[in-house]
Amino acid sequence: MVKGGTLQQLQGQLGKKKIAVKDFENEAIHKGVTINSMYLDIIAQFSKFTCIVYVQGLTRVEDALLKWLAEYTFHHPWRFVFFENIDASWNFSENRDRCNFTFAPETPATLIQNTADLSSGRISKMR
Repeated sequence: MVKGGTLQQLQGQLGKKKIAVKDFENEAIHKGVTINSMYLDIIAQFSKFTCIVYVQGLTRVEDALLKWLAEYTFHHPWRFVFFENIDASWNFSENRDRCNFTFAPETPATLIQNTADLSSGRISKMR
């Protein structure tokens, strides 16, 4: 899980040819894509020279898709899937445990640590 703008940084460091970009924005808006086809589209992007698939255009990811991709990348440890601006705070914890949130955007689940945080300006703005 990464913040927006990470794609440009990756392309600057690795080059554009090593990163495949998959944008699901149009399909997600029209509900014209299933998680099965999304999974197949994502893993089809990998090749001998592509080890990163960068997924854009989604605001959330289904638990089944997250699990399938985690299992796929477990069996292919040199392949990575980056989700841009995804809020995974509502996904099952066993699926979130398989993800790296170091570069993920902040969500209410990460900002609220105690009851005093509920009255903070950042949380109030989100509500």
